[in-house]
Amino acid sequence: HKSENFISVETWKMIPGRHGDSILVGNSLQIEGKDTLFKEDLCIENRSDSFFYVAQPDGSKATRFFIQKTSEKSFLAVNYQHDFPSEISYSSEKSSVLSAVVSGKVKENERKICFSWTRKN
Repeated sequence: HKSENFISVETWKMIPGRHGDSILVGNSLQIEGKDTLFKEDLCIENRSDSFFYVAQPDGSKATRFFIQKTSEKSFLAVNYQHDFPSEISYSSEKSSVLSAVVSGKVKENERKICFSWTRKN
């Protein structure tokens, strides 16, 4: 994703688990020139037969979002105890494009940020 001021890069990889399952591990960066503006570690994990999207911004504790809805090409993760974002959705309508929307309240005002990434091999 590229905006007027920064480039957003998100990478994901599958890691084999201990019990024959797998975990998706990723990271997200926002870069302006040579400066990293934002960095967070991400993962999708299975706990007690539920799936969670976990985000840990650099220098902060991890926040878990319950994956509430899934389809073949999308999912919605929610944590209504968290201010922003409280909802995170991902979709991949085209095989080379991944889109995400983060939304929630900031100072009682609804806010939504949309991202779109193109696959690079």
